Amino acid sequence: MLKVEVMNLSPGRIVLRFYLMMAVVLLAGFTGIWLLGLLALPIFLSAILAVKVRLPITKTAKRVPLERQREAARPQASTPPSVRA
Repeated sequence: MLKVEVMNLSPGRIVLRFYLMMAVVLLAGFTGIWLLGLLALPIFLSAILAVKVRLPITKTAKRVPLERQREAARPQASTPPSVRA
């Protein structure tokens, strides 16, 4: 599930979103594809509301050194119960 936070964006990121919005509008204008300009609306709203969208933090696997992996993969020679001390 996405984690959405409103009013939690740095001013630099807000300015970058406005530049992105202007680039989308200019691209739509110069190419004549005005429906592409509709993509500027969600960018504009996310900049005005300072919306930060993050993916949830996932647990990462624990790294095991290669030597320990090889030791774990080797079959262990079991000793018969009569030989154990």
